[in-house]
Amino acid sequence: MNRMPSLTRSVSVWFFAALVLLSLGQVGGAAATALATRELFSQLSQSVAHVPWNTILLLILGGTAIPVLRVGERTLGENMAQHYAQAVRIRLYRHYSRQPLSTMDSARMGGVSLRFVGDLGAIKSWISLGLTRLITGVIVLPGSLAALYWLDPDMGLYTTLAISVAVVLMAVLAPVLRPLHKQVRARRSRLASNITERISSAPELQLLGRTQTEIKLLRDLSARLRGQATLKVLACQLYRAIPAITLVAAGAVVVVISLQKSLPASQLAAALAVMSILTRPLTDIAVVWDKYLAFEVARAKCLNALSRPRLPAGTTEHAPPRQLPLSLTIKNLTHTTCEFPDLTVQPGEKVALLGPNGSGKSTLLAVCAGLEQAERGQVLIDGQPVIELNA
Repeated sequence: MNRMPSLTRSVSVWFFAALVLLSLGQVGGAAATALATRELFSQLSQSVAHVPWNTILLLILGGTAIPVLRVGERTLGENMAQHYAQAVRIRLYRHYSRQPLSTMDSARMGGVSLRFVGDLGAIKSWISLGLTRLITGVIVLPGSLAALYWLDPDMGLYTTLAISVAVVLMAVLAPVLRPLHKQVRARRSRLASNITERISSAPELQLLGRTQTEIKLLRDLSARLRGQATLKVLACQLYRAIPAITLVAAGAVVVVISLQKSLPASQLAAALAVMSILTRPLTDIAVVWDKYLAFEVARAKCLNALSRPRLPAGTTEHAPPRQLPLSLTIKNLTHTTCEFPDLTVQPGEKVALLGPNGSGKSTLLAVCAGLEQAERGQVLIDGQPVIELNA
């Protein structure tokens, strides 16, 4: 259980099929909008006496279909993300439930909480806002460029070149964002750990006169997080500006081509309509990179948590002892620096554990309960190793 759950096993293949259909629907909407825009401007330039209701209806249907299908895409993506987040959440919980008691005692609860909130949030965002948009963009971008190429091959060619340059540039600059995500995540984790672990002791810290010291620490940590987070947002926003700048340049090229070829205004209007439709999937590519980098950091933290040693799973979890009370036998038991004498407790017999602090009383009880694994020796419950009874 030291791997992340498989996305294809956690999410039904029908979700992906539905996402592809929604994307194809958006391509159809883009084509319908381009065709209707061209026909409408063509009829307007010819001063047609009657109202071209069919063309107007096609324009309305094409323009309406795209945002409606995007609503379906976003809803479907969130559903997929919640399914996968549930699988990761259960995987983490099962792993933590098999951790030795001493490991959990030494773990910082703030960091553990961040795993179930911050890291899962980043993983969920990657699927709902990253992966789904990547799948949609892979389908919508070529489809929209094909519609532009159909209007005029030169327009399609130069726009494709401009978009290709933008995608390559974003791929080259993406590694710059990776350390920013890691640094923000590390500072957020430290701040969360500190506030989580101190908030329950706030009254005692007040009595000790440490409130101002703790507030100063929180201010320092918050200031460092604020500076790092602001830098990350600035870098991400500049990164996301690349597609917008690219489309402005591509739009200018489309206008120049139209003027040089003396193309009708209807064709230019249709091309600009397609360019406006291209804005969203191209901008989404920048969002995809951003979400994926955050996902990488969160995934690494979850894998690190899942790689920690855990107690072996029981072999008889569905076969509990048949009758109570039970006998307890300790043989040659050693755990860390503690060595325990051999002991047999008969069913119903009462035994008291006496000893100074640090002598191993709590450790012995944890090993007997299967919450710690002994380095050597055995603990038997009714003649059966306790580790095998551990579900």
